[in-house]
Amino acid sequence: MHAGTAIAIQFYINKYMPSQYFCHSCALRLGHIKPLSTITPNLTGNSYQFDKYLKHTMPTSYAGVLSLFDRPEYSEYQKYTVSGSLSGCCEIDTHGRTNLIWYAGRHIGMTFQNGLYYCPDDSIKVVIHHDLTFIHSFPVNYELHYINRCVECDSIIPT
Repeated sequence: MHAGTAIAIQFYINKYMPSQYFCHSCALRLGHIKPLSTITPNLTGNSYQFDKYLKHTMPTSYAGVLSLFDRPEYSEYQKYTVSGSLSGCCEIDTHGRTNLIWYAGRHIGMTFQNGLYYCPDDSIKVVIHHDLTFIHSFPVNYELHYINRCVECDSIIPT
């Protein structure tokens, strides 16, 4: 190899590697997440976001896996998304996507699978949090994620 020749290394996400979880502080420090802007996001500002809002608050179909917020009001949806963005733990999932999960501490929705009730939801998952034109959230069941400690500092992530 000649001097100055660059070597390209490509990393592949192992689809069998379990998700990794970080407390909010470590995720910020490590650059996995960025602080939310002080501007309150418009979560229905484009057709993509509006469709996601409708999907998780007032769906027209229950095909596949679908989680619904108990309260369909936009102000509640926005509050959950902002809370998750400001204090949720960070999940880097098996596909390399970075999500935020905020434990609400109470029942906030439910999940259906092919139209049948599957489980109650007590947490919010915020996805595409880094892009205000695609950020959205939906309820999840925190206990199904088996989150308990930050992989960086080993602090307990509330369950």
